[in-house]
Amino acid sequence: MANRAAPLPKTHVGSLPFLNSLALDAFLACARSGQATLAAKALHITQSALSQRIRNLEDNLQVTLFLRSRSGMALTDAGRELVRHCVVHEAMETEVVQRLRGTSEGLARQRVGVASFSSVHASIVAVAAAAASRKFPSLVFDLRVDEMAVLPRLLENGSVQFCLLDAPLTAGPFEARVIGVERNVLVERACGPVADVFLDHNQTDAYTKTYFGARAGAGLTRHFVGDIHAILAGVKHGLGRAILPRHLVRGHDDLRILNPSKELRVPVVLHFAKQSYMPESLRGVMQALVETAKETL
Repeated sequence: MANRAAPLPKTHVGSLPFLNSLALDAFLACARSGQATLAAKALHITQSALSQRIRNLEDNLQVTLFLRSRSGMALTDAGRELVRHCVVHEAMETEVVQRLRGTSEGLARQRVGVASFSSVHASIVAVAAAAASRKFPSLVFDLRVDEMAVLPRLLENGSVQFCLLDAPLTAGPFEARVIGVERNVLVERACGPVADVFLDHNQTDAYTKTYFGARAGAGLTRHFVGDIHAILAGVKHGLGRAILPRHLVRGHDDLRILNPSKELRVPVVLHFAKQSYMPESLRGVMQALVETAKETL
């Protein structure tokens, strides 16, 4: 028998709409996946039941939360505002129950998402997550690496609570805090032949061109190898030279820095939603990210 959900009542407390938790769960699942079919599958309900919960929520709030199209469901400004409420509410609910019980044992796990670009993922984000999880055992981390153009979207739709970028966002209700600076240098293998080419992430990766200057960089031959760790491996094997952060080169005796005094400095900017209250566990994650960046960069 199909799993059916009865229409949710348009309940109000005083003159304010009541936010039904089932409807909010459906909303957040849709916001994170961008697809009703995927959201329904994640919640183990039918797509029609999920759609009904979203419609009731929109009717109750008297706002449009999604713009529907064949390609999926895109959040409106009101939808993005509600996402921020849901993300904070998730963390606060776990925190309150844990305080009431006086223990984290047996609690539902609290999901924390952190998105970043590849050069800081292993050296900063993963290390900070390990430190935070020791202090807050109920945390379950969802650590993501993606393209710079994609990362802000993960923050907007509530897929992650924290996002590391190489520049502050100029739009959206987000706090931006510079937690360090990557000092990029020109690197080649220490011994053996080196191809006279330069390794970049992809064709839109401008690090090499920026390091040498637009005019000089335009005439360089480049290979594209996918991610920062492939670039590092390619340099070690003599595939070419590359512009790499000092913190990734540190400790690799099979690499050498050319012209150590010349650096391409790139900020590491931590982003999170503006909010009047941040639960203790999320503050702990943020503090771990800040401290790890300070120690690493």
